Amino acid sequence: MVPFEAVVVSSVPLGGGVSSSASLEVATYTFLDVLTSGGADVSKKDKALACQKAEHQYAGMPCGIMDQFISVMGQEGHALLIDCR
Repeated sequence: MVPFEAVVVSSVPLGGGVSSSASLEVATYTFLDVLTSGGADVSKKDKALACQKAEHQYAGMPCGIMDQFISVMGQEGHALLIDCR
């Protein structure tokens, strides 16, 4: 594994909600996936679960899966039904 440093510049205020941490995780995952493996064939569900796991393990935030799912699977003009039973 090769380490890297990154700087995130955003106009979203800290704690601003709008699933900002989940969307940043998904964007970072996608960037690193393309950078390191040319876009490995990972399911959208697995990508969302990996991002949730990162939030749990590295940020110490025991969040649910909704924000990661919508960040990965959302489509403009569509609703997303998430059945968490």
